[in-house]
Parts: sequence; structure tokens; C-alpha cells
Amino acid sequence: MKTFILGNLTDKKNSREFLHSEYLVSQSGNTPVNPLILLESYMYDDELFIEECMHLIKKCNSIYLVDGWQDCLICNRLYGFALGLNLKIIKE
Repeated sequence: MKTFILGNLTDKKNSREFLHSEYLVSQSGNTPVNPLILLESYMYDDELFIEECMHLIKKCNSIYLVDGWQDCLICNRLYGFALGLNLKIIKE
């Protein structure tokens, strides 16, 4: 099962949280999909970043919520998108 990691990317210190979440997801037997791979390419264009994340989310079976995701507007949009796809929600 592929699991998209959803968390607040606006704070650079959260990259450590994403890597830890990636580890936890993989330890549970799932394949982590980490949006950090997109961040450098789309850091100046939020809409393109959101579109690319949506493409990744469509290929996933679940999303993993990293603490603090609620504080990010982009994360809230992506969370709503995942809900619309009826993906399984995994909370940290």
C-alpha cells in the first residue's frame, strides 16, 4: 500500500519529521510517498506543487498525517482532496 506523507512543509525543520514519518510508514509495511522530493522543484509555485502532490495522492491508498499539518493551508487542501478520494487516513 502506498502512503502519502502529509505535513507542514513551510517550516524547514519539519524535513526531519518527514524523514522520520517516512521511516515509520515503511516500518509498517507500506511504501512511503514523500512530497519533499517535489519541494525544491516547486518551492516558488504553490499551485504547481499542489497539482503534483494531487497526482501523487491519486496513486496512493492512504495518507499519513504528520503533526502540525492543520496549520498549513496547502495541507488542508490536500487533506480535503484525499478525503474526496476516500483514502485511508493514518494519524501520527
